Amino acid sequence: WARHPLVNNIVRYSYTLRVGPGEYDKVRLHRVVKEIKPYRPIRTRKAVFALHGVPGNFNQWFLVGAVGPSGPPNHGMAIYLAENDVDVWGIDQAYYLVPPETTDFSFMANWGIQFDVDNLRTGMAVARKTRQFTGNGCGQMTLIGLGHNGGGVTGYAALNHETQLPRHSRHIGAFIPIAGIFKTDNRDWRDY
Repeated sequence: WARHPLVNNIVRYSYTLRVGPGEYDKVRLHRVVKEIKPYRPIRTRKAVFALHGVPGNFNQWFLVGAVGPSGPPNHGMAIYLAENDVDVWGIDQAYYLVPPETTDFSFMANWGIQFDVDNLRTGMAVARKTRQFTGNGCGQMTLIGLGHNGGGVTGYAALNHETQLPRHSRHIGAFIPIAGIFKTDNRDWRDY
């Protein structure tokens, strides 16, 4: 894990989690939060979990100014929310962590939407438990899913998955899909 100061008293913590036995079966969790002092996040009941779209990762979609070469460093949804006392969690899905020089993708044979849903739910479970142990409660989280061929679809699939679970096993309290297409007459998008 690592701690990355962003702006003022806003920091990003990042954690890599193993989610399976394979070499690339891992995801990266992020937490963007206001701190009272170094390594001491504020306590807040407000929490969201952010799921990136494709292409890109958590940093590129939710911390634009803090990680980009131009623009104000406080530009980004996660920073704005953290400045307003929201505990922002997010994930980099496993496919994003595969090294670019990889040429053999046979390890992805069993990857798909359910793999991403399972990883998302694992990340949300870790976030909720961490929040519980740090005095923030363990309530369900609002999921923000960016469309762009990934986050929106995975978010809807996760909601569908959770309908089959008892209420106490559900991690998603609300869903905010952004920039996704649910229904369209555009054949190119429908057949994607």
